[in-house]
Amino acid sequence: VDRDGCDPTPSVTFQQGDATCETYAACAMGAEVTLCTLEGDGHQWPGGQSAGSGGEINMDIAASEALLDFFDAHPMP
Repeated sequence: VDRDGCDPTPSVTFQQGDATCETYAACAMGAEVTLCTLEGDGHQWPGGQSAGSGGEINMDIAASEALLDFFDAHPMP
């Protein structure tokens, strides 16, 4: 956030169950930073399928879809 010159106050852009995403906007050169946090889950890909003994899978957010949406909204120049 500091490195990208963003406004230090985020806005909550996603909230469901144990998943929260906060977006820091008004960054230098049109950048945007989004931080998604998951509380109390195992070491599994959120929204994915079980890969073994990594604990619980958080289904409150689909990580692959969230990443694709972010990159679609922020194409390289």
